[in-house]
Amino acid sequence: MGSPFRKSTIDEERIFDTIVRQMADQFIACVRKNRPVTDQDLKTIRTARIFTASEAKDLHLIDSIGYMDDVLNEAKQQNPDAKIIVYRRERY
Repeated sequence: MGSPFRKSTIDEERIFDTIVRQMADQFIACVRKNRPVTDQDLKTIRTARIFTASEAKDLHLIDSIGYMDDVLNEAKQQNPDAKIIVYRRERY
């Protein structure tokens, strides 16, 4: 299932559609519960397209746009005693 070397069967397409629909519904429920979105925002979010950072901010999916240093500084401000651990993957 999902092989790039053959066409999916109708049953496989239905399975993928069901999985995608369930994941989208779960995401929308999470957004609705935790973000201050309007019905118009949800209509746009439901398209399941990829949003740029500025579009995500306009849709209230994120609070701000920044880099890792911004996140670390914000975390330090919120709790100066917190330990921040950053994992890095070794390059081969």
